[in-house]
Amino acid sequence: EDAASELQRFEAGGLHITETVPPQPLPQLRTRFGSQLRISPYLGAMWLGLNLRRAPLKDDARLREALSLAIDRDKLTRYITGLGESPAYGLVPDGVAGYTPASLPWARYSQAAREARARRLYDEAGYGDDRPLQIELRYNTSTPLRRMNLAIAAMWREVLGARVTLRNEEWKVFVGNRKQGVITEAFRGGWIADVNDARNFLANFERGGATNWSGVDDPRFDALMDAADAATTPAERARRLQLAEAHLLSLHAIVPVYFYTSKHLVRPEVLGFEANPLDHHPSRWLRLRTPVAAKP
Repeated sequence: EDAASELQRFEAGGLHITETVPPQPLPQLRTRFGSQLRISPYLGAMWLGLNLRRAPLKDDARLREALSLAIDRDKLTRYITGLGESPAYGLVPDGVAGYTPASLPWARYSQAAREARARRLYDEAGYGDDRPLQIELRYNTSTPLRRMNLAIAAMWREVLGARVTLRNEEWKVFVGNRKQGVITEAFRGGWIADVNDARNFLANFERGGATNWSGVDDPRFDALMDAADAATTPAERARRLQLAEAHLLSLHAIVPVYFYTSKHLVRPEVLGFEANPLDHHPSRWLRLRTPVAAKP
């Protein structure tokens, strides 16, 4: 939960590898740590889940889309996360084997055009200065997540006039509440691939799934996933999965935010630590460089 404390332990020699690095300007980190800083593409997506089990988000896709449009992803990844992450306009990241991801139709709009559309949809949904949206955003305790959610709340206030309440919880409490559906209106979602396959991301939104935290219940999406499972060739399977992703995005059940990078600090004496899309580093391949014996 405290990336700064982890960094201090690394600098003091108490860790060989960190799980992450705290949000800091990338040029400063590179100057400070040089080749010890390892940043690589990663099959992981950060998104916000939206509660489709109750009003107001359950009943109006316009309102859900307005919340998505109002987020300036370029600004978030440049100034808030700042460690090579890329803006996300879909669920499945680039680099998944044999798959071309779908994306939201306004991905190529300017941010000004997105915000204009966001205000229009917000107004059509019945919200405005005289009736602002009251929304709660839940996330787990973490320095980077706190910065990100504060920024998103500010964007929702600035662009739409929404009144946002932030709720942060210790990881185990947050996971339990999310699993039970105690998720207020919006919550920190995201997925790190277990395997290099697009279905691993999309399966989270099938009806009745344990990780379907938003409560997506859409027969067409489920039918497209079933059709992909029944495909007889890899190309046909990928095409059907892409249709399923495009349909899920059209529901605005989630707000894609960014695609992860893996980011670690690795001491020079650690050998065998190699970047890979799943960021898996089994200890069987890791070893410490044998110290050179001092000459008598």
